Amino acid sequence: MRMDDLILLTLKYSDKHMIAGRTVFQKTLYFISQKMKLDLNFVAHYYGPYSTQVTEQIADLCASGIITEQVEGFGSFSFGVAFEPRKYTYSLSEKGQEIAQLAEKRNPSASKSIKQILEKMKELGTVDDYKSLSVAAKMHHILKSNGQMKPSEILNEAKALDWNISTEEAEAATNFLLKMELAKKVKHTES
Repeated sequence: MRMDDLILLTLKYSDKHMIAGRTVFQKTLYFISQKMKLDLNFVAHYYGPYSTQVTEQIADLCASGIITEQVEGFGSFSFGVAFEPRKYTYSLSEKGQEIAQLAEKRNPSASKSIKQILEKMKELGTVDDYKSLSVAAKMHHILKSNGQMKPSEILNEAKALDWNISTEEAEAATNFLLKMELAKKVKHTES
């Protein structure tokens, strides 16, 4: 599947046909790519797995008028409250809606999969929660790289990557990954 089709279909099937936040967009595409076994070249980054190619493709789609990007500043900003000092909202332009329809016709099976993944994420309440998506993506990235690990091992690996994840965040992310069928329950005994 072409990356531009994946991005357009993700917007088409997203709630209100838009995604608010660069981090949410990246993590949403990360989880879709993982479920569909697509390689979008995600690498460890400050907010979790990040793909330069995804960022470039979104920028190209914005520049060509297929996607619209609205930027909202937050004024005084505290990094303790949120990751991004601005909120970027992405949606399909009229032209983008037409192209997304064509992408849907070109990729009926993938379209169905994207729609189901987004519905599951919405059901789990994470579809627009950048913090939860980031933590879950970080944990999944660690598990994907290292195989099954105990929760304490995941948190130690996260620290090594300079990712601060609390025990509560890790538990919520683990629950999300299990329900998305992106992780398996690990039987462990810790003292």
